[in-house]
Amino acid sequence: MRLRHVFPAILFSCCILLFLSAFAGGNDVKKVPAVVVPEAVYTFPHVVDGTPVVHDFILKNRGSATLKIQSVKTG
Repeated sequence: MRLRHVFPAILFSCCILLFLSAFAGGNDVKKVPAVVVPEAVYTFPHVVDGTPVVHDFILKNRGSATLKIQSVKTG
């Protein structure tokens, strides 16, 4: 009589564990890039017209995939 109550509980527990393991995605972590820009804005000083101005922006990839920069625009 006791076995009647134990078997469904074990079966239910196994089903729950299988369901959770299927959706847990243990080792299938998706790799994505994550850009970090410490200095996102730079204001150039006043210069004579025609003088070239240059500033280097440092970009860091804190993600786990390759960061691809496809276009850059000025504001």
